[in-house]
Amino acid sequence: MSRSVPALLLLTACSSTPSYLNRDIVTVGVLPPFNDSMTVDAPKKVWPMVDEETAARGYRTVPRERIEEFFRRNQFVFPEEILQYDPKDLAKEWGCQGLVYSRLEEYGQKYAVLSREVRVRIRVELLDCRTGEVLWRGVGEAGDSSAAGNGIGLGTLLVQAMVSEALASEVESYARKACARAFRALPLAGFAPSPK
Repeated sequence: MSRSVPALLLLTACSSTPSYLNRDIVTVGVLPPFNDSMTVDAPKKVWPMVDEETAARGYRTVPRERIEEFFRRNQFVFPEEILQYDPKDLAKEWGCQGLVYSRLEEYGQKYAVLSREVRVRIRVELLDCRTGEVLWRGVGEAGDSSAAGNGIGLGTLLVQAMVSEALASEVESYARKACARAFRALPLAGFAPSPK
C-alpha cells in the first residue's frame, strides 16, 4: 500500500507538466474556420477566438489582416477556397511554418415547439507546412438546451427568438468555451525545456 502512494503522486506530477510540440514551428497562419453550420457569419465571429487560443499556447500568429488581404486578392468568398493552395506556398507567402485549420460543425440555435438548443462544435488541426503532416487535432463543444419542463414555455421562447442580439451574444459565449476546449490539448510551441 505504501508503494502505491508515491507512484500515484509521481503520476499526478507528470500529468500536470505541459506538453511541447518538439518541432521547429513557432509562427502559424490561423485560417478562417470552414463552416458546416447554418450561420453564414459564424466563421467571422469565431476566427478571432481561434487566433487567440493559438497565441495562448505560445505560437506567433500571422496577422489576420494579411490573411484577409490574401483572400481579397484571390477573390475568395468562402474559407474553404484556401485549399486550392499548397501549404508550402502559403508558408512562403506568410513566413510561417504551420497552419491552423478549423471547422465549425455546429453553431447556433435550434427551436422546437417547447424547447431551444444552443450548440457550438468546432474541430481544429495544426499542420506542418513543410511536410503537409497533421501534427495535432482537437475538438471542442459547448451548449445548452432548455425545455418547457425546465420552466421555459412557448411564449418565452418566442420572446427570446425576437431578442436576436442577446441570443447572438449567448451563442458567442458558447463558441468561446468550445474553442477553449478544442485547444486544451494543443502542445505548447517549441521544444520542451532541458531538464536541470
